[in-house]
Amino acid sequence: MYCLTCISALLLPSATALGIFAAVVGSIVLVFPQGRIMVAVLCALLVGSAHFYHHEATRIPPGCFDTALEVAGVIVSFPQRREGVGESHYLSFDLNIRESIPRECGAGIKIRAYAHYEGEAPALKIGDSFIGQVRLRPPGSLWNRGNLPSNVYALANKTSASASVADIRSIEPGSSHLAQLRHRLSQSITYFVKYAEVERLLQGLLLGRQEALHPEDWLFLREYGIVHVLVVSGVHVSLVVLWMQNLLKLPRRLFLLRDDTGSGWLDLATISLVASGYVLLTGASLPAQRALLMMGTAYFMRIVFWRVSSLSSVVAAAAVLVTINPWSALTPGFWLSVVLTGVIIVETIDAPPRPILGWLRLTCVLTVTSSLLTVFFFHQFSTAALVSNLLIAPFFTVVVLPVGLLGLAITEAHFELGGWLLTGIAALVNELLSMMLAATTISGLGRLESVYVHSGIILYLAVAAMAGTLPKKLSTLIILLLPCSISGSNHLTNAAEMVVSDVGQGTMVLFSSDDHYLLYDTGGLIGSGVSIAEREVIPWLKSRGISEIDLLVERLALWVGSYLSQWLSAYL
Repeated sequence: MYCLTCISALLLPSATALGIFAAVVGSIVLVFPQGRIMVAVLCALLVGSAHFYHHEATRIPPGCFDTALEVAGVIVSFPQRREGVGESHYLSFDLNIRESIPRECGAGIKIRAYAHYEGEAPALKIGDSFIGQVRLRPPGSLWNRGNLPSNVYALANKTSASASVADIRSIEPGSSHLAQLRHRLSQSITYFVKYAEVERLLQGLLLGRQEALHPEDWLFLREYGIVHVLVVSGVHVSLVVLWMQNLLKLPRRLFLLRDDTGSGWLDLATISLVASGYVLLTGASLPAQRALLMMGTAYFMRIVFWRVSSLSSVVAAAAVLVTINPWSALTPGFWLSVVLTGVIIVETIDAPPRPILGWLRLTCVLTVTSSLLTVFFFHQFSTAALVSNLLIAPFFTVVVLPVGLLGLAITEAHFELGGWLLTGIAALVNELLSMMLAATTISGLGRLESVYVHSGIILYLAVAAMAGTLPKKLSTLIILLLPCSISGSNHLTNAAEMVVSDVGQGTMVLFSSDDHYLLYDTGGLIGSGVSIAEREVIPWLKSRGISEIDLLVERLALWVGSYLSQWLSAYL
């Protein structure tokens, strides 16, 4: 009843409909006057009314779109460098608008801004004050290839509109203590880390500065399927909470306090304060905020209701997230955050303290879970990513992240001592990168693996499936005749070659049988992967004598003109 009322109230088009729906629900409460139902319905109506009021208060008038507006605001996300069609470059960032002319066209809302540039990118940083001219555009509302329209994602991210930056009048550096702290820590990394590639990776891992990474850095990470390591998410926040919890337990373990009752309100306040500071320092991304709320809810329930199970706290935290923003439940990122953070909570809160085995178990469970979720949500699977997340990703999250954060914290008190830690961890990362580059040479096609798939394998699987359903005599006859039919066949005409190109984040598969070719590519996510048309695949296909493709399945963005034009120019 609560969920139905809440979601229905969100979808109501007007205040009149809200009143009618409230009258209908009120009559239901009168027919069923149980106290719990009435409280649930009233709470749902309050939540729905609050969302409806917020939607009405932040709605942009239709006349404000596609016109030049003078705005002043604050950049609230790390600017990201992107490459558009025709090798054009642009920056994308979230902008909280404080003032606009006219005022009703954006004051108090958040927009996603895109600033095109030629040559050197504008020096934009999170926390900077922005004054300029923009043109607002409403989020798209069209469904495309089964994907949700972009206005749903805008509602999930609490973004009112997108905007193209027509002119940047002035950029003033942020004067807040947080912006100054972030700048000092960034300068400390630059000062003590002497390797350019390692310095960029540590900027992204420790401070969330994605704009510091170059395109070749992202390509390298995608080849190994560990892009998520450099993007501060719920896993990073959850690990910080766990480290703080273990750190606060040390005095009780060392001094064996008799009257110790376990974690209490002081521990909860300390952990919440440190975790909140980390989330704000790294840009306060939506996955990080969700993880912070989930971990805080779980610890709060453990203190108030000390017998509650960890799974119940995860469910309660997910319900709170849905209540705060029901639209977020329609996005894959929401379920990735909830499931992975929930796995960490379930695996650590109720589990006995096992420092080494516990971390190994947690790493394996997270890797397998994230791989399954990637297949389910994005239809991608990569053996390279699976191995990398078991061997390489834990080094960054369990070793580099805590030591690096500790070194940054110490630099604020003792510059040289903290720098010693940063220098040491940078040397380890540099050695790891050298081994990764020496282990395999990545070309534009990724890792190629070729295997012949005989049609007899399919027949054997079919016989195995029918063995339990067919009568015994018929099953025996089929099994006896099957080797004869396979031995009389030609292995060249009955075998199909399957070539797999594993690029870490996305996989290409080529099936070739006689003169028939099928090409399938999972691609990558928009903004984090590329189509096979951009991975030197077309020249490679022509080098194999393939002049015609019978079936092309391109999952990423074949509808984008640039990708389609490459295929048409190559094969038409």
